[in-house]
Amino acid sequence: DWAWRARVNAVAALGDTAAAARPAAEIAPPLPDSARQAEAWTRAGMLFLRAHRNEDAKEAFRKSIATSIGSGAAVDAARELATVGTPTVADQLKIGRVFLRHSNPVRAATAFDAYFARGKPPVAERVAIQLELGTALFNIRQYPGAERRLRAAVTAGANATRARASVAQALYMLGRSQYRRGATTTARTTFTRVVRDYPTTNAAARAHFTLGDIDHDANRL
Repeated sequence: DWAWRARVNAVAALGDTAAAARPAAEIAPPLPDSARQAEAWTRAGMLFLRAHRNEDAKEAFRKSIATSIGSGAAVDAARELATVGTPTVADQLKIGRVFLRHSNPVRAATAFDAYFARGKPPVAERVAIQLELGTALFNIRQYPGAERRLRAAVTAGANATRARASVAQALYMLGRSQYRRGATTTARTTFTRVVRDYPTTNAAARAHFTLGDIDHDANRL
C-alpha cells in the first residue's frame, strides 16, 4: 500500500494539490487497516486545504477520525478540523473525543465546552463527558481542574435518574482528588455523601472502603 503515497507525492510535486488529494481519498477505503485508512484521509484533507477546498478538507478529516480515532492521523485531523472556519457542534464533539482518547484533557475540554455551549446535549451525556474529563485531569494530577469538572458532573446530574451511577462516580472521584491534595476532612465528607446518597452504586462500595482506610490512618478504629 506504499504506492499510493508515491502517487500522491508525485502529483503534489506538480503543484496540483487538489488532484493529489483525489488518489489519497480514493485509496483510503480499501487499505488493509483502519490506521492506514485514517492516514490517507488526513493526507487528503491536508491537500484539500492547500487547494483552498475547505469543505472537502473538513469531510476528509471527519472520515479520518471516524475511521480510527485511536490513530495519530486522527489527532492531526482533529487539530486541523478545529482550525478550518468555525467547527460545527458535531465537529466539536469529535475533536473533544479525539483529544480525550489521546490523553490531552486540557485540549479536549476546549472542544467539549464549545459543544456544551452550542449543542445542548442530554443531561446524561453532559455528566458522562464531565466525568471523563475530570477523571483524565485527575490521572495527570491536575486536581483543581479535575474537581471543577467533577463538580460540574454532579451539578448537571443532580436530578437525573439515568445519570445516577455517573454522578456517584463523579462524587467518588471528587473525594479522591480532595484526598490526594491533602484535604482529608473535605474528602471524608465527600465519601460519606457517596455512601449516604448513592448506597446501591459501585462508587458507594469503593467510597465505603476508602473511608475505612482514612479512619485507619487517623486511628479512628
